[in-house]
Amino acid sequence: MIKKLWAVAIVVAILVFAGCSTLEKIGRVVASDVVDEAGKIAEEEMAKVTDKIAEVKEKVAVKDYVVEKGDCLWTISEDQYGDPFLWTAIYKDNRDSIENPNIIEIDQELKVRYDHSSNDWAKARKEAYEYGE
Repeated sequence: MIKKLWAVAIVVAILVFAGCSTLEKIGRVVASDVVDEAGKIAEEEMAKVTDKIAEVKEKVAVKDYVVEKGDCLWTISEDQYGDPFLWTAIYKDNRDSIENPNIIEIDQELKVRYDHSSNDWAKARKEAYEYGE
């Protein structure tokens, strides 16, 4: 399909550069069809990617994490989320097993969620900043 589009695009370019007014009009119509077809293909591919992202997010919405020596919620958050200030999200998701966010035990099992909304992430970050004040 892509090869066909390229072939049509090349023919159109040749017709347009040849300067033939009738052929030029035909070329514009064909070029318009090529652009429309390319747009449809791009939309279909984007839909596939979006579906795949949703599928992956659903599969890994929650991950089990076993606390290792030297871990704290700050370092786990940095390792799992790439942002240490999101440690409050881990704390909230594990309140049933964490009494004090400053104390976690080696071999303790935690749930690390990846399906928080952008508002949840912003709130977690804000709470982390305010925690030490």
